[in-house]
Amino acid sequence: MQPGNRTKHYPHPKSFSPSLSPEGGFLHLLVGSLGSSRTPEGGFLHLLVGSLGSSRTPEGGFLHLLVGSLGSSRTPEGGFLHLLVGSLGSSRTPEGGFLHLLVGSLGSSRTPEGGFLHLLVGSLGSSRTRPYNY
Repeated sequence: MQPGNRTKHYPHPKSFSPSLSPEGGFLHLLVGSLGSSRTPEGGFLHLLVGSLGSSRTPEGGFLHLLVGSLGSSRTPEGGFLHLLVGSLGSSRTPEGGFLHLLVGSLGSSRTPEGGFLHLLVGSLGSSRTRPYNY
């Protein structure tokens, strides 16, 4: 078999570029071909990660994430988020508004009060949300 016949075709590297969210609060995350996340100004978040599950945040502020049978995340109006993804890691958002997610050695997500979100999922891509004041 010739080497050319064994070559796999992957998406262009630009498809893994970071996603920036301006102050208007729009977040768009493409994680390879797994799915997408979108947060318009109305505050609605919908995340589909392959066929694993979905996350939805209506204006009332409720977040529920099911990632296959690994775990679940729930954010009632009080603003507490606790996510256990198998034994990979955990995410916690106390009322102060700090989010820190460690998913094994894949990456981390952090949202301090300033509104900065940075997620690295292996080499798939990244999402960044912060004001354009840098």
